[in-house]
Amino acid sequence: MFIAFKMSAARTRRQLRKNSTKLSDPKLLQLNGQLARAAGITNVSVMVHDVDAINGLATPEGDIYLTRGLLDCHRRQELSAEEVCSVTAHELGHVALGHAKKRLATLAIQNAIRSVFGVALGRLVPIPGGRFAIGWLADLLVRLLVAGFSRADELQADKYATALMIKSGLGTEPQKNLLRKLEELSGRPATGVAWLISHPSISKRIEAIELNEHHWKLEGK
Repeated sequence: MFIAFKMSAARTRRQLRKNSTKLSDPKLLQLNGQLARAAGITNVSVMVHDVDAINGLATPEGDIYLTRGLLDCHRRQELSAEEVCSVTAHELGHVALGHAKKRLATLAIQNAIRSVFGVALGRLVPIPGGRFAIGWLADLLVRLLVAGFSRADELQADKYATALMIKSGLGTEPQKNLLRKLEELSGRPATGVAWLISHPSISKRIEAIELNEHHWKLEGK
């Protein structure tokens, strides 16, 4: 199973690189330089993934990708350069905290749950249509489990990004403003069944950012 995941990760990495180009926006490159200095690293290498979705992601190897859809929002002046930079800071958090590598292990857990849960209940509920219902229940259980892990990771990455944005001199307003715009930009409601969504609710994320910012300001006095 581990070999299969390694092969899957390598295949995903090849596909990402094939459909991506180096970030070339001068302002964003300048801001990424500020993030790099704040993080104590040589540089932040960011690629632009050629898809319409508005997103950012980090690979287990530490590669950071921003989607063309996200950069298009910046070109249309729907997002400032600083707001886009906050996505990079967030993804740097995932890299620094090892979340991307953990997601491979989480994928193994998902497949194991689906397999074991499906086989066990398949024997207990041998009725017409039961296989479909069992598959749905197994998938629901996996989504509940993974959503909890994912939300915790997102809050941790937000916290890392907040510290990095403050240290780089960019502050937290771009980070909070980006989150406020997510509903409109992504077309996804900001409220609803948050337990089944991998990211915490936008209001909770902003509240956590403000609490962290306040705490660090008190420590700095």
